[in-house]
Amino acid sequence: MVTWADADAAVEAERAARIKRVENATLATALLLLSCAVWLAWPSVRGLLNGDGVVLAAFGAPLLLIIWGIFVQDLALDDGVARSRVASATTVAWPPLLCLGALGLSGVSAQTAGSVLILAVGVACRQLSHRTMRGHFGVLRYRAILTGIGSLSAVALASTQSDGLGTTSGLLAVVVCVLALGDTMHSWTVGDDQKAERKRFKKRLDLLEVRLLELKAQGAAVAQAASL
Repeated sequence: MVTWADADAAVEAERAARIKRVENATLATALLLLSCAVWLAWPSVRGLLNGDGVVLAAFGAPLLLIIWGIFVQDLALDDGVARSRVASATTVAWPPLLCLGALGLSGVSAQTAGSVLILAVGVACRQLSHRTMRGHFGVLRYRAILTGIGSLSAVALASTQSDGLGTTSGLLAVVVCVLALGDTMHSWTVGDDQKAERKRFKKRLDLLEVRLLELKAQGAAVAQAASL
């Protein structure tokens, strides 16, 4: 018994040490992302301090880094609430990310390489969203709503481009928007993997209610059909 107790204590100590290392790594990553956000925003902030005109779009990338720095801390937590927050964020984010990546595909340049990375991140976010938010009917409806919000954001992003949608990158962005809207409709209507079981259950429940009503009409002592 003493040996088993010592083994359990050793396992718990190792588990606590690993959790501590993960938390430290997560904190360091969040601080690094915050530092990168400040570095990206510093030219615009300096322009504001000097009274120069600053384009508000310059704060887009730093804002994304700050938001991701907030959510990256949930990636290390192994509980349902943290997974739900991460899945919700990725569900909203993947349509705009894919749209941004598609809009940046023009020729061969560093911008194209960055756009490919954004596309990869968008695909990874979609896979994480579908892998986490699945199963229950309410979860799928919630995922459809969040995907719809992201899809509308992608449509707004694609429609406000100054170059128009006649270019190759613009057409790719339109395709991404259509696919995102289709994914939303699929999750809302036919994406439920328990739809057939619920239909069979509802049909059987209706038959039982009808049978109870028939027995009650015949004078049998039965409970109310609505109690089912």
